[in-house]
Amino acid sequence: MDIHTPVPTIYGALLEKYEETWTKQITELQAKFGSVIEEVRLPRTFPTDVPIVYLKKEATIAVLDFMRAAPGFEYDFLADLTATDEEVNPRFEVVYQLLSLTNMARIRVKVRVPDGEEVPSVTPLWPAANWPEREVWDMFGIKFTGHPH
Repeated sequence: MDIHTPVPTIYGALLEKYEETWTKQITELQAKFGSVIEEVRLPRTFPTDVPIVYLKKEATIAVLDFMRAAPGFEYDFLADLTATDEEVNPRFEVVYQLLSLTNMARIRVKVRVPDGEEVPSVTPLWPAANWPEREVWDMFGIKFTGHPH
């Protein structure tokens, strides 16, 4: 087995279940938001369980709000918010794990953040982001503009 061999999860084989949905969603995101979508990594071509969509940080709220509410997306549940230290420039990636309770699809959104820069708070979209944003600040020093403190 290699990193490209699909591994079923407790939710089943995600790629087989959601590949068509993800392809349509990614195409729509790229058409609507254009260059603010920096990169897309898909499970068929990259060792990941769900698509990863990289955004420019200034578009974080607009894109995530669209993904939360738009028909065909409905990623209304923020399953996790964390960050990673990539030890390159930009140093950090803020990671949003989203789940659609409508169709049970999952997707991952990442925003690259240089050391010392801030990211918009997503607490207006998901009030439950309050605590994970605090945790990211505690662990990585990343500040969230507009966070309710």
